[in-house]
Amino acid sequence: MIRRLSSHGSRTKLTLKKKKSSNSASSVIVAKEDEISSTSTAAALETRDDNDTQLLSTSVEKLDINNDDNQKNTEQDNDGEEMQQTTNKKGFAANFKPSQLPKSDPSTWKHKPVYLMAGSTMSTPGIKEHEALPIGIPFEVETSLFKGKVLLRFRNTTSDDPTAHEKYFNGRKRLMQSVLQGTFKKPMKMSEVYTGSVFAYKMKNSPPSSMANVMTTILGRVAPGLIMDLTSDSPKVLALLAGSAQTLSIDSPGNEPDITLPDIEENVASSLGSSSGNSGDVSNRASRRKTLGNPKKAAEYEFNTHDVYTFHLYDDAMDYGNGTMKIPMYGDVDIKPHIGKYQPLGLNMVTKDGEFLFDVRVWHEFHVKEE
Repeated sequence: MIRRLSSHGSRTKLTLKKKKSSNSASSVIVAKEDEISSTSTAAALETRDDNDTQLLSTSVEKLDINNDDNQKNTEQDNDGEEMQQTTNKKGFAANFKPSQLPKSDPSTWKHKPVYLMAGSTMSTPGIKEHEALPIGIPFEVETSLFKGKVLLRFRNTTSDDPTAHEKYFNGRKRLMQSVLQGTFKKPMKMSEVYTGSVFAYKMKNSPPSSMANVMTTILGRVAPGLIMDLTSDSPKVLALLAGSAQTLSIDSPGNEPDITLPDIEENVASSLGSSSGNSGDVSNRASRRKTLGNPKKAAEYEFNTHDVYTFHLYDDAMDYGNGTMKIPMYGDVDIKPHIGKYQPLGLNMVTKDGEFLFDVRVWHEFHVKEE
């Protein structure tokens, strides 16, 4: 049973704020808990199901998208200061090392046009160092904080299980799926563990602020409490793992779900409790994501070391196979040139102190081909 820590949270709503760092050349865009200015914005940020995966362009168009010239909000509150402190070199990226290039020619890659590799902090039993990780079938993973297995599916790539791949994506708008299942090696507050992408190098071309605001809105729909920093020397796009997972199942060993199933059922009430209060309601998927996406409320819950956790995440905006992202008013944006040559996309789960639970680098042939 997961124990609930002392409660002192308050009920708030979600909005977008832009936080300026002390270095004027760097900014961190944060979707934080506060006031919402319009119902159209709220609709664009609601939790979505497969029946509600259409990007709400009309809602997003109503957002007040401001450039740096006309939006200079330098207000700092406790939440913003705390998040800002975690996005420097001593935080999420403290132990993040650049990935070596795949040793094989892209024309020989098994999962063209991508090549998946484990980061330096994660071991993959049965898979040799620098060997391509499987796509479409589970494989084992272990770090200093977590041990288990993972299943990754990307729509526009070659899968090791074509039948299951087609069955999963057929009739859906989803572009990727990741399912991580296993046990924690030490108790951790749910406010300490984030999921998303960490980068070793500065972006070659940061997106304009108007596009960054739209991206924050889209990602915020599936990643409450978003931290999006695209201009620093160690860029990152991260949100709390417990609030970001579309479904979460917490089970005793031997009762965990099969991660190869097309869908994972939500199962947290028996472990987290179902009553609402100052600590928030986690009795169903939507309320769990809202509560555990709030850093203050997530701090009142812990990952334990005896239950098996299954995190199911999927996305209909980020296309890892093509290296593009669907952005309302911009369409499918090729993000590979913005990231730059010789830098992969990342699939990461990491603590504020830079300890990794999961670290996969997604190389696209664009990143390694000579011009």
